[in-house]
Amino acid sequence: MIELDEYLDIIGGAAGCIGGLLSLYDQVPSERTLHAAVQCGERLVARAQQMEHGVGWLVPREPRPLAGFAHGAAGIAWALLKLAAVTGGEDFQTTALAGIAYERSLFSREAENWRDLRAWTRDRSSSDEDGDFFMTAWCAGAPGIGLARLSTLDQLGDVATRGEIDTALKTTLNHGFGQNHSLCHGDLGNIELLLQAGQIFNDSRWHAEASRLGGIIVESIDGK
Repeated sequence: MIELDEYLDIIGGAAGCIGGLLSLYDQVPSERTLHAAVQCGERLVARAQQMEHGVGWLVPREPRPLAGFAHGAAGIAWALLKLAAVTGGEDFQTTALAGIAYERSLFSREAENWRDLRAWTRDRSSSDEDGDFFMTAWCAGAPGIGLARLSTLDQLGDVATRGEIDTALKTTLNHGFGQNHSLCHGDLGNIELLLQAGQIFNDSRWHAEASRLGGIIVESIDGK
């Protein structure tokens, strides 16, 4: 089925499969499991499309390669970097870095976020004055991209990546809460970025923010 995969992404494709397979491999090492993960990685490398900056991946029903964790370059690059760390595969590492280069070309300094190029956003009224649309969610936008970069700091410990993480944290705090409770595009998905930042950086500031926002979420549930 891997060679038939058209979704490619974290939600429904080979990138998400890599995450599950590597977690299984970490707990119960098996050459069969690792081989399947490598096949998924090879599928992602083969389907990478050359862009003006780096590479991107087209997913069904979308006219352009996307940024973001769920369906875009952040999630696919995350999976390839994790696979490269386990296998040492240079193609996986190189393709992941090219995917990040493409995603960086979609960053808006004014919005401090990454453009959401999904087809359904084109007619939304909540775009900026240039017609660009931005989400601040685990699935698309700063929180998910920040999580992907945080999780691969061992391979991306450069100044640019740390700057992206700082921006993702700032944008998530400023715009990522108060809409709904969901994991995909709501408070509970976005709070994960703060929790991970607190753990990885050993920074009590982010734990405190997560606790504060968690309290607001619980109060809003109690109020209903």
